[in-house]
Amino acid sequence: MPLREARSFPPYYPFSKKPAIEGVMPNVVAHTAVIKAYANVGGHSKEAIHTFDRMLASGISPNAYTNAILIKGLARDSKIPEARKYLLEMMIRGI
Repeated sequence: MPLREARSFPPYYPFSKKPAIEGVMPNVVAHTAVIKAYANVGGHSKEAIHTFDRMLASGISPNAYTNAILIKGLARDSKIPEARKYLLEMMIRGI
């Protein structure tokens, strides 16, 4: 059964510390893929936001696609105030 159908995901932030130790840091594409996986299933907004926040904390800037995926996932989960917050932040940053 595909992971999407199982609706089962690993705990927050699936990037372990091991890649950082070995010199391989996840980039915006890797973070966006994880956010998209959480957003596409639905009901995992908290995990998507946590991944997004960790990406920012690690110094990686989200692109327009990353923001769109997060906002779409939040709206899908009826988290409209949160979706609006991230949309406004995106507009302020000029994305």
